[in-house]
Amino acid sequence: MAKLLRAGSQLLGGGGAFSPKSIASLQLWLDCNDLTTLFQDTAGATPVTADGQSVARINDKAASAALIQSTAGARPIYKASIQNGRGVLRTDGNDSLSVSNISLLRNVAGATVFAAVSGTKPGTAANVMQVANGAATQRLALWREETAGSLGVRGRRLDADASQEVHGGTFTAGEWMIHAAWVDYTATSIRLYKNGGTAIASSAAFQTAGNTSDTISLTTSILGGNLNGDLGGILLFGVALTVAQMNQVGAWMAARWGLTWSAVS
Repeated sequence: MAKLLRAGSQLLGGGGAFSPKSIASLQLWLDCNDLTTLFQDTAGATPVTADGQSVARINDKAASAALIQSTAGARPIYKASIQNGRGVLRTDGNDSLSVSNISLLRNVAGATVFAAVSGTKPGTAANVMQVANGAATQRLALWREETAGSLGVRGRRLDADASQEVHGGTFTAGEWMIHAAWVDYTATSIRLYKNGGTAIASSAAFQTAGNTSDTISLTTSILGGNLNGDLGGILLFGVALTVAQMNQVGAWMAARWGLTWSAVS
């Protein structure tokens, strides 16, 4: 049986309070419960203060990026005290937040992403988050095949590469989970996780490491692609995390959202 990890003031013998910023490769941290990062306008002048208000902007806690939505009808809604007493962003299947010209996943040998998420919409595939060079060229995307009730991850190292994907596992409508993916471009491998433990899908022929000329501008979006559900938060690291680091992050996220994380190995 996989070992369940729990996070407290000291995590896994780490010698102090853990934060995602404790790992230097953190590139994106979106915390939908943190009202200091949520705004009703794209300029960040009017904060979100109450349940039911629309969210036009969320600030990244890892750097200085801000994901926005200029179209009022395409903005997610802040909902208070939804999961483990924490607030979330709720979308109706047509909402998204995005940022362009951001330096994410450039010249990296790997990546790891975690999302605390729940979805309910049947009948279509839905992106939880994606990093892309334009709308059609996904570099890394967490997605949910909601018709079949399975999870997935897809992407490519460079635009010239063919998109690759793996999918597996199952979920039910409204089920909260930590949806995670680990990518090692150097070893051309990828693993997909639901609440840690044994990978529910993997591939040993995902992509090559690419080269050092990857300096394009990327677009990052969340809650895009028809997701109908709730998002608690997203963590993106520009490296294939070690097993110990994955378990640190997974246990920390599980503690925040009242979920469980089984140790990966």
